[in-house]
Amino acid sequence: MKTILCTASAIGSLLFASALLASASPSPRDFARALLLKTQDEKPIQTLLLPEQVYATSTTPTLADLRVFNAAGMAVPHSLCAQHSRQETLDQALPLYRLDRAADSATAGTDVRVDSGGSVQVRIEAGERDTVGRDPVLAAHVIDARQIDLPLQALRLHWQTEDGSSEIPVRVQASTDLNQWHVVVRKATLMQLKAVDATATDASPQRVRIDLPLRQYDYLRIERIGSGPHPLISDVIGEALLPPAALVHHWYSADPTPAPDKPADAHDRSDQRILYYETARKTGASLARVALPAANMSLRIALESRPDSTSGWQHRWQGEVHNLGETSDRVPIQFPSINDRLWRLRILAGAETLPEAGLALELGVVPQVLRFLVQGEPPFTLAYGSGDITQPGMHCNQLLADMGAEERAKLTGVATVVGENNEITGGDAALQPAESALPWQRILLWLVLLAGAALLVRMSFTLIRQAGR
Repeated sequence: MKTILCTASAIGSLLFASALLASASPSPRDFARALLLKTQDEKPIQTLLLPEQVYATSTTPTLADLRVFNAAGMAVPHSLCAQHSRQETLDQALPLYRLDRAADSATAGTDVRVDSGGSVQVRIEAGERDTVGRDPVLAAHVIDARQIDLPLQALRLHWQTEDGSSEIPVRVQASTDLNQWHVVVRKATLMQLKAVDATATDASPQRVRIDLPLRQYDYLRIERIGSGPHPLISDVIGEALLPPAALVHHWYSADPTPAPDKPADAHDRSDQRILYYETARKTGASLARVALPAANMSLRIALESRPDSTSGWQHRWQGEVHNLGETSDRVPIQFPSINDRLWRLRILAGAETLPEAGLALELGVVPQVLRFLVQGEPPFTLAYGSGDITQPGMHCNQLLADMGAEERAKLTGVATVVGENNEITGGDAALQPAESALPWQRILLWLVLLAGAALLVRMSFTLIRQAGR
C-alpha cells in the first residue's frame, strides 16, 4: 500500500510539473515590439484603440500575439472589443415664450406669429366675457427650436408650480408655422421630489427630461393635460444628437506584382485589364480603396483575392469607383474580413482611360479596442508580435461579462501611448517560431510524460504481484 501511495504521489508531481511547463506565462521577451502606456485617472479598467503598428507587426489574424504587462513584467487580463461609432449630444438653451389666455375668458383667442426679425410674438385677443383688469392666465409654453440645425432627442426643463404640485402631466406638440400643431409626445410626467425630513433643505426646481421623437423641429409647445395650473418653466435645454463620429481606419498599401504566368480561372479574359497585388500582412483586411490617377475618372471594377498562388480567385466586391466629387474616390469598399495575401483588380469598364501606370490599391482594417485591467504597478506596456504566442486573450464579452455597461463606463479610463519600450522585448527574432536545435522545453515535457507512463506500468506490476500473494 505504501508503494502505491508513493507511486501515485510521484505521478501527481510529474503531471503538475508538466502542466507548469505547458502553461508557462509569456514575458515581454517573447514579443518583438512594445509600447509604453499611460493610464488615466487611476481607473481600474483602461481602453486603448490599437495603433496601426500593432496590425503591421502581428503574426496572427486574431492578434493572439498581444499582451499587456505591468512594471513587474506580469501579464494582466485583457480582451479585444469591436470599435463602435461614437455619438455625442449637444446641449443648447432654447428661447422660451409664455402662451397666455385672458382670465375667465371662454372666447379669448391667442395669436402667435413670427415678426420680420424672426422673433416669436404672442398676442392675446380678448373675448366677450373677459374680465377687465385681470392678469392673463398661463395656457402653455412655446419653444423656438429653429436655431438647432440638428435632430432633437429630448428637452430638459427647469420648472416649478404655483400650487406646489410635485407631479404634472404634460403633452408636447410641434409646428412649422405656429398655426397647425400636431402631438409628438402624448403624455410626459414632470416630477420633482421633496424631502420628507423637515430639517433637510427644500429641493430647488429641478431639470426634468422629456424624450422626443428624434428629428428636427421648428416650434414646440408644452401644455398641461387636464385641470390645474400649468408648470412655470423658467428655461429649456434642447438635447441635440450630433452626427456619429466616423470609425477610425488603418490603411496600408498593397504592393503591385507582375501577372502570373497562367490564368487562374475563366475570369481572366483578354478584353479586361487585370492588375495584381500582394501584401505581407497577417492581420487581413476588411476595407479597400482605389486611388484613381486622374480627375473625373470612372471605372467599374471587380475586387478578388486568394490566400496563395495555387488557390482560385474569390470574389470580394464589384462596383463603380469614381472621383467626380471631392472625396468620392476615397469612400471605402467594405467586405467581410479577409486574410488573403494575393489580390487583384479586374477592370470591367473604362480600362481604355486608364494609363499604363495602373492603380494604387489600399487595404484597411477597423482597429479593435484593447481593454485591460490595471493590476500591479505602472507603467504598463503593450507587447506585440510573436512567432510563439498563439493563445489569444479573452473575447470582449468574457472580461467583466457580468458588469453592466453603465457601471463599467464609470470605472473605465482611456490609456494613451507615450512611446516605445523595445528594450524589454526580444526584437525581430521573436517574430519567428523558436525552433532551436535543441527544444529543451519540449524534450523535458516528453521526458516527464514518459516517466509518468513508466511509473504507471510499475504500479500495475506491483498490484499484480500483491494480488498473486
